[in-house]
Amino acid sequence: MGVSTDGILFFGINLGDDEDREELLPWEEEGEEGDWGDFVTRKLGIVHPDEEDGPLVDAYYLQKHIALIALGCEVQIHGAESCCAQAVVVKSSYKSASRGFPEKLSQEFLNSITEEDITKLKKFCELMGVEYQEPSWILTSWWG
Repeated sequence: MGVSTDGILFFGINLGDDEDREELLPWEEEGEEGDWGDFVTRKLGIVHPDEEDGPLVDAYYLQKHIALIALGCEVQIHGAESCCAQAVVVKSSYKSASRGFPEKLSQEFLNSITEEDITKLKKFCELMGVEYQEPSWILTSWWG
């Protein structure tokens, strides 16, 4: 088993790792079971039904999927399994290239961030309980 390294480029806000922050991120406070997707859908009023399978569960996952897409932003990880960092990312800007599989980027792609993307990023940070910072293009990696 080898180690893979992936290059990651995105427009957004780096939240750093546990050592960079004095406090847990709101979705981390929920413990190991809490993740950002579950956290934000609950904040949007979308709650997982008390059953494990069936049409209500199917409807929940569809509603969750649609809601997360509509936000236009997401939380992504970078760094390494032993020191995982998180970032708030404009979805349309996220690019990853695995070792040996280069990803071409055009100038048009790099100029594609709009005021609407910035507004979505601000609203996403507010919804998630994360301090908004001036966003930028961030080049990082995942080593795992």
